[in-house]
Amino acid sequence: MSNLFDINRVQFQKIFEVHQHKGTISYTDSLKICSSLKIFPDLLTSQEIRKIFVALSYSDNGTERMTFLQFESFLKILAKQAFKHHKSTSNDYGLLITHIKENSQKRYGAILENQVSKGRSLSKNIQHRSKKTLSTPKSKVQSSFFKPPSEKALNKTLANKKSPIKLSVNKVSGLISMLSPGLKTLKTRIDTVKYSALTERREGHLSTCSTSPSPNKVQLLSRIGKAFNDFQESCKKVSTEKIVAQRRLEKIFRRSQRMSERLLLMRMAFRVWTLV
Repeated sequence: MSNLFDINRVQFQKIFEVHQHKGTISYTDSLKICSSLKIFPDLLTSQEIRKIFVALSYSDNGTERMTFLQFESFLKILAKQAFKHHKSTSNDYGLLITHIKENSQKRYGAILENQVSKGRSLSKNIQHRSKKTLSTPKSKVQSSFFKPPSEKALNKTLANKKSPIKLSVNKVSGLISMLSPGLKTLKTRIDTVKYSALTERREGHLSTCSTSPSPNKVQLLSRIGKAFNDFQESCKKVSTEKIVAQRRLEKIFRRSQRMSERLLLMRMAFRVWTLV
């Protein structure tokens, strides 16, 4: 697996440089690469690719960007995850190269080799690699020996990322001590209102439950009675003008109906006369 990776490192560098920005790629770029090489959706889902990307690229400052050396490890984990049910697990990287070989040449012009030729030594490949300057800084060369994490490690990394930040005990106790005076005064006010006598009256408050009616109430009742009597009297009165108008309209309607009947009879008689 390592020999195949050393042979094809320059070709993968071509693929990486198409999408890189300042020496790194984002998750969207990695998903574009996987889609162009038919890794997604033929071999893995977007959720599985996202899971592997976050486990490799997540940093303490919250940024999710991947360097080329991390991209190499990303491809190794993709191969391991895609062909984990295959019998020969030692050749999972070769199977991945076989799968993406045709699309990598069409899309990126990268010619991948899925077999190590006998006449070709690794020293030539290393010399050729030294001529090409990689986009990642020299301080991160040690990360090339990165071992792909297991599935448990990936789940642990994602769990740590999503876990909410908990307040320390000292901060919580300090917050409670700051709020306690205000809470105590609020509680005392609620207790005084809750347990005060229901019959207690305020100054200037007039009772609405007394049996003796006040002068305002007597006046209001007299107005209501007068309005009710006026309403009854108005209902008893019947306007004769409306009745006379209604009778006239009935007469006009009857006359128009008779005229229409006469016209109809005349038309029928005229038709019979023409037929005769």
